[in-house]
Amino acid sequence: MHREPLIVLVSSSTDTALEAALRLRYIEGYRIAAATLEADPVGTLRPFREQGEQIALFVFAQNADSPNAAIFLELCRALYPDSRKVLISDDADSLAKFDDAVVGSWAPAEKKLYPVVDELLAEWRASMDTPFVRAKGIMTVRAVCIRLGDSLHRAAEIIALSGVGDLMVIDEDNEFVGVLSVGDVLRASMPDIEEITGEGGTLEQAFRLFMRKGRELMYKPIEPLVIRTPLVVDPDDHVAKIAALMLEKNIHRLPVVKDGRLLGTVGRADICQAVVGTL
Repeated sequence: MHREPLIVLVSSSTDTALEAALRLRYIEGYRIAAATLEADPVGTLRPFREQGEQIALFVFAQNADSPNAAIFLELCRALYPDSRKVLISDDADSLAKFDDAVVGSWAPAEKKLYPVVDELLAEWRASMDTPFVRAKGIMTVRAVCIRLGDSLHRAAEIIALSGVGDLMVIDEDNEFVGVLSVGDVLRASMPDIEEITGEGGTLEQAFRLFMRKGRELMYKPIEPLVIRTPLVVDPDDHVAKIAALMLEKNIHRLPVVKDGRLLGTVGRADICQAVVGTL
């Protein structure tokens, strides 16, 4: 089961105010753990390693010059080289060993603590090849599908019930065939100028013609309207690539396909949650 990465607060004593400030800010997307410098560094960090925990950031709070501080820091760097380390202290002489520092009081957190931590967490996220940066980590597995042999009436029902704009089309062997767009269904129902003129040319007559064409399409197969060569993404494609493709082509949802099998879909909301929702 996926677990959020940790922010580990390391201090000479329990700093409940600082811990509360970290929990308040990073309750979404991270877990906060506390450790004391008086404890055995190996005994403190070993359980994290054994449980396969991801540690995004170590926050070394004031008085990091205690005897165990140097040992703790070196062990953190050895066991979690990709994690970020920030020092909160009145003395910034040891800054070279850390990625950043908050000199003096960390309060007010909104001005002094959070900007530094936000920056370090963003750097860590960008450096990690974690699942959420790939299509397979953010895709919707239960894609809204329709069979190639189904009717447009069936398609309209599924669209109405699901609220999606594109249906993933599969054949009887569950192989991915293409995409049926609600826009294409509506366009098939729209009368052209000649048809409207032939009916008299008024707006009301155009509406009646639109409704009539829609009813005529009800039990026709979806197959002629299926986009057979849609844009697709690979489960290992990076979200940045997918986002650029969506914006360039003005697409809101893309199928995730591997070896002809539909694995899921990725939408703009999925990418927004992955990129923005976890910062």
